[in-house]
Amino acid sequence: NLRHNDEVLRASVSPNGKYIITASEDYTAKIWDIRGRELAILNHKNIVYNANISPNGKYIVTASLDKTAKIWDITGKQIATTLVHKDEVHNANFSPDSKYIITASFDTTAKIWDITGKHLAIIHHV
Repeated sequence: NLRHNDEVLRASVSPNGKYIITASEDYTAKIWDIRGRELAILNHKNIVYNANISPNGKYIVTASLDKTAKIWDITGKQIATTLVHKDEVHNANFSPDSKYIITASFDTTAKIWDITGKHLAIIHHV
């Protein structure tokens, strides 16, 4: 039973089929094993809109109303500096090789980061 304290906005399965990640309005994302046992809680300061597992199955990225995205390892440990925007971050996802992350925000930008959280590029939308 994959339970949160508020609405669940996103759920996905790891490429190897061993893990489930959920994102919720309760300010958390959670990592579960495939049987539904909670393994870790990933905390933000506001609603977590999106959570994705990297193609290699080693990392998770979360996107939040708190204007940040965070990178975690599959055990739930935050592994990089917080990725910051000027407004809500609605989406974050990995490149196919799991080396890069792109975040999309209501601040009219998308940003590209490496897996360590280093900011590499910004795309402005007009």
